[in-house]
Amino acid sequence: MSDEGTKDIERRVGILEDKDRYNDSRFRSIENTMKEDRKEINESIEKLHNSLKEIEKGQHTQELTNMKMNYTLDSINRERESEKQNKEESKKQFNQLKWLILGTIFSIIGTFVWTSIKMWLGM
Repeated sequence: MSDEGTKDIERRVGILEDKDRYNDSRFRSIENTMKEDRKEINESIEKLHNSLKEIEKGQHTQELTNMKMNYTLDSINRERESEKQNKEESKKQFNQLKWLILGTIFSIIGTFVWTSIKMWLGM
């Protein structure tokens, strides 16, 4: 019985050692998978971080472009306003000049008519 008991115990120990080796290999496999997953996660985080930096740079560039465009639009609007004021002032000056010329012409014609009447009447 002792021989049979020893063989039974050795058989059971062998089975347990096989199960232990199998579990060790499974645990190594799981650890390797976890390491690969961590590596992929870290790479994904790094890619996201780089993408966010690029987006940040793009936003900064866009802000600078918007500031330049706002400055340009402000300049254009100031020029338009200035041109509009110059046009109105030019129009006023033209009207003044027109009335000055008309006044001068009517003064000359009036003087000519008055002189003609005086000559006709003999005064």
